[in-house]
Formats: sequence, C-alpha cells, structure tokens
Amino acid sequence: MTAVDGDVTVWRTVSPGEFRWQACDDGAVLFHRASGATHYLDAAAEEIVRLLCEAPRTTEALAGELAAQLETASDANLFSYVETLLERLSVLGLVLRVAPAKPAREKRHRVSEEHRSARHGGDRG
Repeated sequence: MTAVDGDVTVWRTVSPGEFRWQACDDGAVLFHRASGATHYLDAAAEEIVRLLCEAPRTTEALAGELAAQLETASDANLFSYVETLLERLSVLGLVLRVAPAKPAREKRHRVSEEHRSARHGGDRG
C-alpha cells in the first residue's frame, strides 16, 4: 500500500506474544489474549498474520510471499486482495498500520526551500 508522497505503509501485528493458535483443516483459530477475542482465519489470513509475527512487512512484500507460497504470480488482483485482508485484520485489532517517516534529508531540503521562500517574500519571478 503506497501512501501520499510515495511513503510506503508497513504492517505489523499487535502483541504477537498474546496470540494462541489452533490449526484447522482450512486455516486457524486465533485467540488474542489481550482482547479476549477469538477469530477464525482462513489460510491466507493465517499466513499473513504469521508472517507479520516474524517481522513488519509492506503490503507488497506480503503479496509476494503469499504468491510464492501459492505458486502464483503476484499481480494487481493479489495485491488488492492482500490490501483488503490487511484492512479487515486491522479492524479486528490483529494488525496495525505503521507509517514510516520520510527520509530526513528530503524533509530538510523541503523545509529549507520553504524557509528561503518565506524569507525572500515567496516567488517574485
């Protein structure tokens, strides 16, 4: 998922140590001790949450890893599916969106341009 100005959204789980898993034929049941909620996850949702328990990842990285596991191409449809799944998992309180900061150099450059423009009365062409 790409945010405004090219920032890439990174996802992570909430308190992964608080998750208790029970495997099912076609997914898993996940008990989140911190909230007291129990969730059924299909195989794709289970894989995404397990991957995020290992380390934060971007939507694109998750789509790529899911594609590799499914032995399929990571195309726009899969990306959209993963994006929707992440939003649903977020609503359930299992994952969080983490917005990384823009590189400091780029911020300094933009601020110095704005400062210079304000100091000289803006664009006087």
